[in-house]
Amino acid sequence: MKSLRDYIRVMLLVCLSTTVALAAADEAKSPDDTAYEGALSLYDAKSYAEAIRALEPLIAKKHPAGLNLMGVMYRIGGGVPADEVKSADFYRQAAEAGFPAAAYNIAMLYRSGSGVPKDDAASRKWMTRAAELGWLDAFAEAASMHSNGVGGPVDDAAALDLFRRGDKAGSVACTHNVGWSYENGRGVEKSEAEALKCYTRAAEGGSAVSMSHLGDKALNAKDFASSCTWYRKAADAGDGRAMQSLALAYWNGQGVEKDMWQSMKWISLGAKAGNITSVVWLGWFYEHGYAVEADRNMAIKYYQRAADAGDADGKARLAAIQATR
Repeated sequence: MKSLRDYIRVMLLVCLSTTVALAAADEAKSPDDTAYEGALSLYDAKSYAEAIRALEPLIAKKHPAGLNLMGVMYRIGGGVPADEVKSADFYRQAAEAGFPAAAYNIAMLYRSGSGVPKDDAASRKWMTRAAELGWLDAFAEAASMHSNGVGGPVDDAAALDLFRRGDKAGSVACTHNVGWSYENGRGVEKSEAEALKCYTRAAEGGSAVSMSHLGDKALNAKDFASSCTWYRKAADAGDGRAMQSLALAYWNGQGVEKDMWQSMKWISLGAKAGNITSVVWLGWFYEHGYAVEADRNMAIKYYQRAADAGDADGKARLAAIQATR
């Protein structure tokens, strides 16, 4: 979940008034809003017991942001014993009062079954509500639920609408997924040109997934230099799959000079980033002594790690190397 400061600072005044312009509301905070800011500052300072005391009068008044903060307090055990059920209850009250972060929070709890029974339909309902209230991360989450039929029927039109609204609000994940919708003809007529525009905009906005996707497209077009450029940008942004793609480029000498040591470097980074294909490759390098001294035990270690993650290739290689004792 987002930090509480991220939850509140941007959204507080929007949630407290639907009839007064944001700038005007900022100039005329109510005493309760001012008291809430004080409680939030105490939370930030980790003075949880004092924050709880400051929140109590606000809770009695059903102050939406105060209810959400109390939910956070019960979630983390700040000044009160940790209690997922009470946390969920406060989030729900705040969400019902129209607080966007709380709607997102309760949606995530219904998804995971933390403090409430796991309920995909309720999660979808509240995630969609959070998006309607303007919570940026909720647009892509809600759209994906509609697109994949989680918690309700597949609804490509609703998914595309949410992706587009999120794109307009500044979510690069949504920008990418508008492109995905065009590429796959989901809720809109297929258009490779429109998809490419969206992927490029998302990549320019910092989406590592879009950068990696553009790398894939360049690779499929056998534009190896461009594919490596995009993969490197995505890898620099922390994308583990792009790191593995760069490793493969160095291994094959596609778009870069063939270099097994550079391949090993990017495999290692990909494995650290959690890419399971990189973990398998790392085992393979150790098994055969590519760029490192051959080490059967290290190979088994990485194959086992991949197998434990459910990777079929990792399981097969682990079985094969163990059979050669």
